[in-house]
Amino acid sequence: MNFTETYRQRLWQLGNEWNQAPLPCQPDLDTLLELVLADQRQPEANRRGLVSTYKRQLALGRANVGLYELLGRIYEPAFGSDIEVSGGSLRLARSDRFAACHVELPAGMNFVLSGVLGAPGPRSPVEAVNLIEHRRVYDIQGPFVPKKVTEFYGSIRGGEVFAMKSVGLVDGHLELDLATANYGQVVDTCDCLTTEAYILASLMSEEELRNCEVAEALDCLPWRRDLHEREGGLANALLRPRSRAAGLGMACLTVFDVQESPPQVRAIWVKRGSNVAVLTDIYHVVPAGMVACLEPGHLDADDLLMIVHKEYLEELFNDQEAEEQRTRAAIKHHVEAGIAKKLYIADEGRKQVTIAQTGLAIDLTNLRPEICVINEVRNPLVTDELRARMEANWENLMIEHGDERPDTSFDAAASEGQLIRRSFEPKDWVQTGAVAWLRGMEWLQRMHFDQEQL
Repeated sequence: MNFTETYRQRLWQLGNEWNQAPLPCQPDLDTLLELVLADQRQPEANRRGLVSTYKRQLALGRANVGLYELLGRIYEPAFGSDIEVSGGSLRLARSDRFAACHVELPAGMNFVLSGVLGAPGPRSPVEAVNLIEHRRVYDIQGPFVPKKVTEFYGSIRGGEVFAMKSVGLVDGHLELDLATANYGQVVDTCDCLTTEAYILASLMSEEELRNCEVAEALDCLPWRRDLHEREGGLANALLRPRSRAAGLGMACLTVFDVQESPPQVRAIWVKRGSNVAVLTDIYHVVPAGMVACLEPGHLDADDLLMIVHKEYLEELFNDQEAEEQRTRAAIKHHVEAGIAKKLYIADEGRKQVTIAQTGLAIDLTNLRPEICVINEVRNPLVTDELRARMEANWENLMIEHGDERPDTSFDAAASEGQLIRRSFEPKDWVQTGAVAWLRGMEWLQRMHFDQEQL
């Protein structure tokens, strides 16, 4: 029995375990996956049990390291060669051993935060008629999304965010062409791909994933395969999405206590909890979050910095008021006051904090793009504030920090016997969070450390 038929049989068996009614014997894999996820077959009393079983199955898939290698092989043809974009050409590169890639930065590119989102002004919604949506995945989790989320946004699919339409180059820096989307469109077109991949990896062994042909794997990932075909190839799927709402995220590595001899920094990371809709029980850099629309359908020049500051207050200091503000004016007023106290301390302190963008990463599990950011704090007053008052919010289980050698390889850092207190395995990290770490450490090398010191 070949790889595809083996998976079909195992998926059919899983569906019969999850659903009370027997499944058809010979559906195509796309139909079979939809039937396996058909939670409405379960009586209401069993729904919570179904969700916990479903989450356990996804956790099995996430733990299979063969998946990350497989995704790297699937997208390998898009790496390392010039891709024509507006204003020039770019190259994509695989990010270490993670299921992620990043845009190789052009020589001399600046790292200024402003400008990467493009010129201020209105943004149009994604063209919903073009989207390939798989709503079943989020429907399963919907009843268990925290009440505060549904109350704030009106539904599990509420909340307006920016979505990437394409990547270009303008005056030596990256610039993204953006649309708007609701959060549900992002989950239904992007995060559904993660679920599809995790279910495959949960039913096939690491060896089977490593030995299968890419074409066989894509036969078992029909949602992903159909997306590639609709987009017109891998490069388009990654950099010019039309069939999914490529919700844009921000992932920021925060460091303090930068020490040049010997080279060392103190970095902060979090363990995400199970209350969030996606990417649960996994490590991430902090602050991080979706690039949300602070005003419906409109982008302002300082929006990205405002979101970095807002997430900083929410995720590192559990600032619930920052989370509850609904208008741009209210957000700006609250965040500026909070950041003055928690990050800059005083006007002089602004000179001792550097926030810069370090590139663009794409998670190969869900194909969502993230702007990578570095937040370097050199003000000792802020360092003391961070140590004394850090408190995880409802999204995260814990905040941790430790002394790190500024290497750009997780393997290198771990092998040098540094004070590493977390796993650097792909299964334990948000993939683009790992890229933000790598790009941030690379930025620190350029700014502070000679290669000879490392």
